[in-house]
Amino acid sequence: MRSAVHAPTRLLMLLVTALYLLLPGALQAKGLPYQLEYRLEFLPQSGQALVTITLDKGELLRSIRFDNLPERYEDITASGKLMVSATEVLWEPEAGSASLSLKVKINHERDPGEYDALMTRNWAIFRGDDLFPAVKTRFEDGAYAVATLDVVLPPHWTSVETGWPRKKGNTFRINNPERKFDRPTGWMIAGTLGTRRGDISDTAITVSAPKDSAVRRMDVLTFFTFVWPELQRAFVQTPDKLLVVGMGDPMWRGGLSGPNSLFLHADRPVVSENGTSPLMHEL
Repeated sequence: MRSAVHAPTRLLMLLVTALYLLLPGALQAKGLPYQLEYRLEFLPQSGQALVTITLDKGELLRSIRFDNLPERYEDITASGKLMVSATEVLWEPEAGSASLSLKVKINHERDPGEYDALMTRNWAIFRGDDLFPAVKTRFEDGAYAVATLDVVLPPHWTSVETGWPRKKGNTFRINNPERKFDRPTGWMIAGTLGTRRGDISDTAITVSAPKDSAVRRMDVLTFFTFVWPELQRAFVQTPDKLLVVGMGDPMWRGGLSGPNSLFLHADRPVVSENGTSPLMHEL
């Protein structure tokens, strides 16, 4: 006569079997985060930036694909398998540490004689969207990035500002919750700068411009102290950090917004005669 297996014992056996079957996947999941490091080095003499993308676990990404822009990109190299055509770049990273680098032209005229991206001997103003390619990726299931941006400045440049939180020195944490392959976007400024900072409610606000700029940095910060409570009531959630970049000619004579950041020409008023605010418009 067979002995009956009690219900609690049977349940325990089922749980042990399930855990045993799930164990390999659980162990594998621990390795799915990967380090994604962006490195940005300015080359003022050539008007370019050297962009390097490094992965610590190349095996988690099957392929990275982005549009080739020959008028802006050159000297594209990579470890692993790289295919470059006139219209597209396809990179299949090697296992372990893998990297891709390219030189990117910074200067861009939005209108004749007016720039929405410019690098001079002493400073650079640009959007990360224009330097770091927008990529299409194929991942191993569950892979996600822990991303940083490290900026290398020319010897006489003193600082860099972005709309991303500073980790230390010239390294910033990049976290796009909606992306598995984080990308440093938004306005950025580097060089010999004049910068003012203030904390308003839960937002760290930075106003930065080249030292020789006529940007009224303290006027901008003071204006924010008055309007920020209204912004919070209207939008409920406000960013952890906001960067305002300014400069006069030959930059574009207007305002342009970006993720966690905006640009405003030095000649644009904080509040116009008709009571409107270019600054508020971009926010």
